[in-house]
Amino acid sequence: MTGNSLTNVRGGWACELGCETDRVSDQQTSSDTSIFVERLGRVRAVMAERDIDTILLSVGHDLPYLTGYAAMPLERLTMLVVNRD
Repeated sequence: MTGNSLTNVRGGWACELGCETDRVSDQQTSSDTSIFVERLGRVRAVMAERDIDTILLSVGHDLPYLTGYAAMPLERLTMLVVNRD
């Protein structure tokens, strides 16, 4: 893997991009995807700036912030793989 490594910080990596002020609300539905597309675009822009190829996000703050899906912590792995391109 090339590029820089990424250290997760309290509150999640995507929270650096503003999730404290625009969290996923209970009213947002899967049909309202534009906010998630925009958030993923912001994450990918920061990844490009920092020369990060891929990030892996599991159960926590980042997954629902970027996808609207609040996964339950179960024995099966739930993970979002975000590539820079």
